[in-house]
Amino acid sequence: NDTRIENWLTSELSRVPGVSRKIAEKWIHTGDVALFLDGLDEVEEKHIEMLVSILNETYLYKHPDISTVICSRIIEYQPFMREGKQLRLNGTVTLQPLKDEQIEKFLVASNLPYLSNALRTDNILRELASNPLPLSMMVLAGGNKNFPLLLSEPQTLIERRRDLLNIFTDQ
Repeated sequence: NDTRIENWLTSELSRVPGVSRKIAEKWIHTGDVALFLDGLDEVEEKHIEMLVSILNETYLYKHPDISTVICSRIIEYQPFMREGKQLRLNGTVTLQPLKDEQIEKFLVASNLPYLSNALRTDNILRELASNPLPLSMMVLAGGNKNFPLLLSEPQTLIERRRDLLNIFTDQ
């Protein structure tokens, strides 16, 4: 009877002011809590299959009626779908990347022509901007003194994502 996920969830919930371990355990037992896990794709590749297996065989198996949302970029999750090892959830939603026209409209409204120009010539930056969250972060961080570094230094997508988060949280 593996309870690692429940134990972790209880521990996380009990960190919230006013929520004791006893209350957290009751919420999980009665299904009065929703599980939202963001960043499955950020788990090291060698651990993802094990994590999916643990979730399927424990928490998702024992609590099929508890609302559960697990976020991952599709590219990292597709191998599991092909191999029939996907998470046992009641459904899935796939967010589509923003189209170039949508990105440009957002940038025009934000009055950031230098970012529009950079996206026209920088494929990695454009790929990053195709997701609404990083695009919003770019716009909000556009005034940060370190933001031009994101536009000028050639980097991988992962490095750009990391640097954007650092610039965004630095302001």
